[in-house]
Amino acid sequence: GMGILSQAGVAIGLALIVKHEFSALGDWGAEIGATVITTITATCIFFELIGPILTKIALQKAGEIPSDVK
Repeated sequence: GMGILSQAGVAIGLALIVKHEFSALGDWGAEIGATVITTITATCIFFELIGPILTKIALQKAGEIPSDVK
Protein backbone atom coordinates (compact mmCIF):
# COMPACT_ATOMS: atom_id res chain seq x y z
CA GLY A 1 0.00 0.00 0.00
CA MET A 2 0.99 3.58 0.53
CA GLY A 3 3.47 2.70 3.27
CA ILE A 4 5.74 0.72 0.95
CA LEU A 5 5.52 3.06 -2.04
CA SER A 6 8.83 4.73 -1.17
CA GLN A 7 10.53 1.35 -0.80
CA ALA A 8 9.44 0.38 -4.31
CA GLY A 9 10.99 3.59 -5.62
CA VAL A 10 14.26 2.83 -3.85
CA ALA A 11 14.31 -0.72 -5.25
CA ILE A 12 13.72 0.51 -8.80
CA GLY A 13 16.36 3.21 -8.36
CA LEU A 14 18.92 0.67 -7.16
CA ALA A 15 18.02 -1.62 -10.07
CA LEU A 16 18.72 1.26 -12.46
CA ILE A 17 22.14 1.74 -10.85
CA VAL A 18 22.85 -1.99 -11.23
CA LYS A 19 21.83 -1.85 -14.90
CA HIS A 20 24.12 1.11 -15.50
CA GLU A 21 27.08 -0.47 -13.72
CA PHE A 22 26.64 -3.88 -15.35
CA SER A 23 26.39 -2.40 -18.86
CA ALA A 24 30.05 -1.44 -18.50
CA LEU A 25 30.82 -5.19 -18.64
CA GLY A 26 29.66 -5.45 -22.25
CA ASP A 27 26.70 -7.23 -23.81
CA TRP A 28 26.53 -9.86 -21.08
CA GLY A 29 26.38 -7.19 -18.39
CA ALA A 30 23.72 -5.22 -20.26
CA GLU A 31 21.59 -8.36 -20.51
CA ILE A 32 21.94 -9.06 -16.79
CA GLY A 33 21.11 -5.42 -16.03
CA ALA A 34 17.96 -5.59 -18.15
CA THR A 35 16.94 -8.80 -16.37
CA VAL A 36 17.41 -7.12 -12.99
CA ILE A 37 15.25 -4.14 -14.06
CA THR A 38 12.50 -6.43 -15.35
CA THR A 39 12.52 -8.61 -12.23
CA ILE A 40 12.49 -5.72 -9.76
CA THR A 41 9.76 -3.84 -11.65
CA ALA A 42 7.56 -6.94 -11.92
CA THR A 43 7.92 -7.79 -8.23
CA CYS A 44 7.18 -4.19 -7.20
CA ILE A 45 3.99 -4.19 -9.28
CA PHE A 46 2.98 -7.61 -7.94
CA PHE A 47 3.45 -6.64 -4.30
CA GLU A 48 1.75 -3.26 -4.77
CA LEU A 49 -1.33 -5.12 -6.02
CA ILE A 50 -1.32 -8.12 -3.67
CA GLY A 51 0.17 -6.50 -0.55
CA PRO A 52 -2.91 -4.59 0.69
CA ILE A 53 -5.15 -7.64 0.24
CA LEU A 54 -2.80 -9.90 2.19
CA THR A 55 -2.34 -7.24 4.88
CA LYS A 56 -6.12 -7.05 5.39
CA ILE A 57 -6.34 -10.84 5.67
CA ALA A 58 -3.48 -10.90 8.19
CA LEU A 59 -5.09 -8.16 10.30
CA GLN A 60 -8.44 -10.00 10.26
CA LYS A 61 -6.80 -13.27 11.35
CA ALA A 62 -4.96 -11.43 14.14
CA GLY A 63 -8.28 -10.05 15.37
CA GLU A 64 -7.25 -6.44 14.79
CA ILE A 65 -10.22 -5.73 12.52
CA PRO A 66 -13.59 -7.47 12.41
CA SER A 67 -13.98 -10.11 9.69
CA ASP A 68 -17.23 -8.49 8.44
CA VAL A 69 -15.43 -5.29 7.31
CA LYS A 70 -15.31 -5.11 3.52
